Amino acid sequence: MQVRLLPKSHKGKNRLLEAGKAMPEWNWTWDVVKQAGSIAAKDGGPVLFVAPAGQNDDDQQRFSRWVHATEDHDFTVHAL
Repeated sequence: MQVRLLPKSHKGKNRLLEAGKAMPEWNWTWDVVKQAGSIAAKDGGPVLFVAPAGQNDDDQQRFSRWVHATEDHDFTVHAL
């Protein structure tokens, strides 16, 4: 499953711009690596662990993140 993250906050915008600068060939889509009902760092669930789609292992580890599927503070999550 793939998703696209759209920034809702200044922090979200900065995280996406940072990833885009480091991976200029990236198409701004994210692979959902793992899904969970909840994690300690996010309020409730469901939450998704996402990594940049089609990138090398180093970039996937560097920019991967947990996002709340429906109520994230920094991103709006859109399924593709």
